[in-house]
Amino acid sequence: MRAVRMLLLVGSVFLMGLSFGPVALAALRAFSAPTEEWERHRSAGSLLQAFDQRTAAPLGTSSFDWSIVARDCGYDVDQLFRNDPEDRLEMSSPWTPGGGYFDLLVWYEAVFELVAGQMRAEYLAASLSAFDVSFLNTCIRETVFAPLCADKVNRRLAAAGLLRPSDFSAKTSVPEAQRRFATICMYLDGAAARAVLTLSPRATR
Repeated sequence: MRAVRMLLLVGSVFLMGLSFGPVALAALRAFSAPTEEWERHRSAGSLLQAFDQRTAAPLGTSSFDWSIVARDCGYDVDQLFRNDPEDRLEMSSPWTPGGGYFDLLVWYEAVFELVAGQMRAEYLAASLSAFDVSFLNTCIRETVFAPLCADKVNRRLAAAGLLRPSDFSAKTSVPEAQRRFATICMYLDGAAARAVLTLSPRATR
């Protein structure tokens, strides 16, 4: 019986070491985290990457329908690209007006993700201490308490309106974003002219 209790005690200590050892190491690393601004921004970017990987909820706009953007520019994609072959979006397909439009949306999404990621990382760097950024990063990546640490980041981003893609609709309404959207609309104007279709009223203003 005594041997069984000893085994249970040793096993409990071992499990506690597995659970809390990485947390202690995370805290030790965090105490020596650099406080220079550029280092904090780099660390915040690493924390954001760990958070996005953990939550499996990247910020991209890939779910956004290409027909909606065309509609916002004043066009219907089915009418605008009715002469395109059905495989127009295949990477190996030759250029078509519809394929070119899709390529523009890929560019638009990549820029969106870059700008949104910078905004989120800058917020975390400004609102968290160097210790917190380093500790949460290690906690999410290397400990069994990753869900708790990820939840802290989740709540902070949500409170600042920086969690979901929809949160960025107002924040990205800046001249640069408007110019990029206008570039897409101008492309669609060209596609409409090429197809001998009536231009959108927006294009004739």
